[in-house]
Amino acid sequence: MLTVLAAFGMTISRRMTEAGDLLGLIGAVLLVLGGLPFLKRAGMIVGGLCLVAAFLLIGAAVHWGVNPYLRVK
Repeated sequence: MLTVLAAFGMTISRRMTEAGDLLGLIGAVLLVLGGLPFLKRAGMIVGGLCLVAAFLLIGAAVHWGVNPYLRVK
C-alpha cells in the first residue's frame, strides 16, 4: 500500500485533487439541500460522506503526491 502511495505522479496527483474538489462541491451542495424538508436526513448524510471522501483524496494527493501545479520546463 505504501509503495503505491509513494508512487503518485504529477497527473495522478492533479486528478486526485480535482476529484476531491468536485466531491467537496457536491458534498457542500448536498449539505445546503439537506436543510430542505424533503432531503433533510439523506442530504446531510451523503453530503457529509462526500466531504470526508473529498478531504481524504486531497490530503492523500498533497501528502504522498507530487505538487500537481508544478510547471516543468
